[in-house]
Amino acid sequence: MRGTVSVIIPTFKRPDFLEKCLVAFSSQLSPQDELIVVIDGDAERYARLLQRFEHDAKFIIRENGGKAAAANDGLKAAEGEYIWLFDDDDLPLPGALERLATFMDNHPEFGFCVTQFEYARYEGGDIHTALVPNGRVSKFPDKAGRGLLLPLLEANYIGGAALFLRRRTQESVGPYNTSLIRSQDYEMAIRCALEEDFDLVPGGPTFLYAQHSLKRGSRKDRFTARLQRLKWLEYDRRIYRELIDRLPMSAFLEHKLERGLAVRSADIRDSTQPQVSPLALVNKARVAGSKLLSWTSYRYLRRRCTEFPDTELSQKEIVRLGTMFALGDWYQLRALGARFAFLLPVLGLLRYGKVGRQMSAIVLLASLRGEHKDTFEDNTLTH
Repeated sequence: MRGTVSVIIPTFKRPDFLEKCLVAFSSQLSPQDELIVVIDGDAERYARLLQRFEHDAKFIIRENGGKAAAANDGLKAAEGEYIWLFDDDDLPLPGALERLATFMDNHPEFGFCVTQFEYARYEGGDIHTALVPNGRVSKFPDKAGRGLLLPLLEANYIGGAALFLRRRTQESVGPYNTSLIRSQDYEMAIRCALEEDFDLVPGGPTFLYAQHSLKRGSRKDRFTARLQRLKWLEYDRRIYRELIDRLPMSAFLEHKLERGLAVRSADIRDSTQPQVSPLALVNKARVAGSKLLSWTSYRYLRRRCTEFPDTELSQKEIVRLGTMFALGDWYQLRALGARFAFLLPVLGLLRYGKVGRQMSAIVLLASLRGEHKDTFEDNTLTH
């Protein structure tokens, strides 16, 4: 028998979405699994669902405080071996729980796993109609080439319910960050990836990721679907302003992985790994640039010039520099390459000899051309 799962669904002002979600889960829960619904304010909207699903789900009612706070209340109540935090507007695909739990049962070495999802829209834009997949499936990075942590730092491929956790892993890394109205799942995924080994679940999507025009966020920070990428940028930048300098340099190395496994936390903790390398500095600048942190990105480019002035740029460095602006394009701003505040200091790299001149030329040309080649990020990524 597979391990037990606690499915936690925070919800706020969306009983119609929640009902579809609960119906979809009810057909695949085992008697040992649990379905925990955290109603984050305005509980009167859910009166009918409380009655309909009183025997199928455990309901927690709280004052509105945002998704992270609601998720934490659900975590306190969870007793399953595995945790699946699920959005109320998404739908699990048939057999999803069985696939995810069985994968983790078969791989006790992993603290969590990552699943794909398929994008879907409601027919005619009416939330009372069926949620129809549109054929676009979220992408996985090439783990054999660059590992799984570095692509995650550059662009979130573990958004929403794509994270499936052992409960002991969640207890080890701690609760969700309640200061984040958006990107709380991204920040949790990063914390888990820094602590635990993990892998990607084969076999295709396990849930439908709903796209719709209704408002998001908490009562404190409510916004329309049109603004959601700007909101992700706002909170991603908040995360990385605190995180980027604290991340170990070994997290930015490009490890050659044996057997194709996603082992990278051991690499990060391995004291024999060089702590600073030219490529690691470029990758750290690239990650900062992906969140449009202009001066932080420039600072690590300058370190590459000053700490390795006699080391010519490798082909990997040239490729990473030439595609760094495309990462920030996901926020639909094309802001990094156009920002005078970033491009002006990049011109300052000219003073750092041959390497500085070459780096400056690559970065400036990339910002003008808007290069997109060799980037993992595309419009199928999500938070």
